[in-house]
Amino acid sequence: MNAARNRNVALEKLLELRSIILEHIIKISVMPTHEAAKHWQKEVNAYQIRLSRYHKGKGTKPNFTESLLWEYIWTDQLDELPMGFVEEYDLKKIELDVDDVKSRLKNFIDRIIQPNLLSSDLSRLKPK
Repeated sequence: MNAARNRNVALEKLLELRSIILEHIIKISVMPTHEAAKHWQKEVNAYQIRLSRYHKGKGTKPNFTESLLWEYIWTDQLDELPMGFVEEYDLKKIELDVDDVKSRLKNFIDRIIQPNLLSSDLSRLKPK
């Protein structure tokens, strides 16, 4: 019972954050030199950390799978970006590099599913 409730809470959090996550990833991809790009990246990192906490279920199964995160963030959201977002940054004039956005989203999802991925990469860079 607790594990199911925990998963429902995790899915609710994902539903709450999915639009803003994709918006920020798209903004970073399209406007990497924009003055707010570092701010957007910090927020994306914070969302990743927050969802990583929800990923850990009380049972033996994690709350998220890679395919579930792709479905909720990419598939469900790409066609539903708020028009204000598109108009505010004049994204109609900018060609969206879908492969770049997908690559950034994959990195985001990987860090949720495998949170030690980043820390293990960093540990290899430390001097011995």
